[in-house]
Amino acid sequence: MCIRDSFYVVGRPDDNELVLESVLTGLVETLQLLLDQVEKITILERLELTILAIDEIIDSGMILEVDPNIISARVSMRDACAETPLAEQSLSQVMAAAREQVTRALLQ
Repeated sequence: MCIRDSFYVVGRPDDNELVLESVLTGLVETLQLLLDQVEKITILERLELTILAIDEIIDSGMILEVDPNIISARVSMRDACAETPLAEQSLSQVMAAAREQVTRALLQ
């Protein structure tokens, strides 16, 4: 798949370049799994998925996950019952709804 858009991951000068590269690769591969085409218009049309993917990868500067299959499953809420216990699943759903509302509020 040919990607014409540019993606950047920025870190401090003392950060490991290989870790930053794995974050970048994880983001691009996740977007390839979630979106039909990784183009500027598709990313903007499905901005909520893009923001959720970034949020699943990094939280407050900490790298949480870089595996694109796990990230795309969390973002699209696939296998939520299989991976997450019932108590945590309801919390995940609440957090997803909150993220969606914040995203909508920022886009207005």
